[in-house]
Amino acid sequence: MGGWRTAFARRAVVVAATAVVLAGCAAQPDLTADDAAAFRERVAAVAERSLAGDYAGATAELALLETAVGEAVKAGALGDDRAARITGALAAVRSDLDAQIAAQQAAEQAAREAAEQAEQAAAAEAARIAAEQAAAEEAAQRDSGGADENGNGKGKGKDKEKGPGKDKDTGPGGPKGRPGGGGE
Repeated sequence: MGGWRTAFARRAVVVAATAVVLAGCAAQPDLTADDAAAFRERVAAVAERSLAGDYAGATAELALLETAVGEAVKAGALGDDRAARITGALAAVRSDLDAQIAAQQAAEQAAREAAEQAEQAAAAEAARIAAEQAAAEEAAQRDSGGADENGNGKGKGKDKEKGPGKDKDTGPGGPKGRPGGGGE
């Protein structure tokens, strides 16, 4: 099932379990109408909070309901059979709420990890772009014959004119190998 469908199904289970609790809280000879109404209000609060995605609030409401059931049993206002049915339904609701809380925490953790990965990817991309820009600026400076590197603009490169008598092929009197040349 998809994410929202799974969440909806889990919430439906909580609502169904609370309906069982509500049935157990109907006014009967061993439970006063006021006690039954108080239990129903607490069960409704658990269901509402669960449907709203407030699982911590639903768990807190459930704890209050469990306490109220325990007090009713101690006071003799709730028979053992009904107390057992209600307690069993409450345990099922607690289990469903715990599962929803775990799913919510897992989804939040996954979202944090995805955000962290996106942040790292963005930082890596920014570093790559900065490196490319630096390389492009360096290449542009080299191509324009930067003033401080070998091509300093003073005209003393390899293509300079050779002065008289400095040609390898000629000596003081002419080309090498000729009479009067430097190659004899």
